[in-house]
Amino acid sequence: MSLSIDILGVIHATPCNLQTLTSHPKIKQHAVSTCHVEFVTTQMLVKNIIVELDNKQLACTNTAYTGHYLVA
Repeated sequence: MSLSIDILGVIHATPCNLQTLTSHPKIKQHAVSTCHVEFVTTQMLVKNIIVELDNKQLACTNTAYTGHYLVA
């Protein structure tokens, strides 16, 4: 799977902060740098696919469940 889909899967299962996300086994299996995960996450924030809550947790928006970013 793609990194962005796995990021959504992790956040969908349990909203988490960026540090927890980057250390999650599903994300680590992609063997990409923390900077790359941060870049993809930032792009997802800009596209309103995910949102950062007041407590710094990342969570999926309704946009995450439509079109290309559908998470089952």
